[in-house]
Amino acid sequence: MRLTIALLLITVLAVATVQAVDPGNGAGTTPSDDAIVNVCGANLAKLFTQFGTPADIIPYRGNTPDNDGVNLNYGDYGFNFRNKTVVTCFFWSTWKGTIQGIKIGDSHQDVEKVLGTTHQTDKTTSQSALGDFGFDLIDAMLWVDFDKNDKVFKVEVDL
Repeated sequence: MRLTIALLLITVLAVATVQAVDPGNGAGTTPSDDAIVNVCGANLAKLFTQFGTPADIIPYRGNTPDNDGVNLNYGDYGFNFRNKTVVTCFFWSTWKGTIQGIKIGDSHQDVEKVLGTTHQTDKTTSQSALGDFGFDLIDAMLWVDFDKNDKVFKVEVDL
């Protein structure tokens, strides 16, 4: 399984390098949050065609071999893929735009004003006393990760 993922990644990267203009969306512009979120569920060909080659590629191990995958880092944002599908997108703390109406650095009150108060709370790995908030999207979950000062530092969308 791990060898298959590695060989698939090398093949797709070789094809994407030929097709892509430049890393980070070709024209040196930052894509919209919707463009990034909408790649969740897509295959790697679509991801590489739309965003070019990543700045960094990092394999990761899941709890089981079926959960092993690869993180594709594009600087301010990134993607995880597993089983030939983009399963998660990330917006890192350096992201300057909005993400579904919220921003990095927003307080939990700011987030609830925009996304509502109906959410799941995950305190297991959170740095915040409040926990991280999970909001239902159509066919996905948007997770807002708070730091120890209860400010947004990362947002991810998981299928």
